[in-house]
Amino acid sequence: MNTRFVFMLLLLAAVATRLVFHVPNMNPIDGLCIVALGLFSWPVAMLFMLMAFGISDFALTFLAHASFGSWAFFTYSGHIVALWASKKIYTKDPHRVASCGALFVVLYWLWTNFGTFLCSGMYNPLSLSSLGLCYVAALPFLSYSLLGMMLTLLITSQMQLGYTYFIPAMRKKMRSL
Repeated sequence: MNTRFVFMLLLLAAVATRLVFHVPNMNPIDGLCIVALGLFSWPVAMLFMLMAFGISDFALTFLAHASFGSWAFFTYSGHIVALWASKKIYTKDPHRVASCGALFVVLYWLWTNFGTFLCSGMYNPLSLSSLGLCYVAALPFLSYSLLGMMLTLLITSQMQLGYTYFIPAMRKKMRSL
């Protein structure tokens, strides 16, 4: 299959899933970034991630809420660092892909919640106890993010398995009829 076509199809899926109503932080876009890491080279996977978030954030600005603010630095840098760290341990082994996804989610969660602590103004005074309170308040979002990542990786791995093995076998069987 043409690499550009796969890139655009994956990008369309990532943007569309982010614009559809979903459980907070249980969005497949992070998982699709890990899938892009497996399909494309590192620079192309990074481009995919930045385009997916840039396009969807731009659309969300008009559809729902302001997507660019003081927290945008933490959001985008968190995704870049999480994808870079995931690249370091990524292999095609399913167990490594799952741990890669978990690492991505945890790194992103740690960094963006630190950004929430610094930029939101909800935690005054800025102290270690209020930082701990910020992380405790964000625990439900971590569980949703991990669940979304694992479901996305499971579904995309089954799609790849179907495309690689079952569809060619079905075509072969259909030709023999």
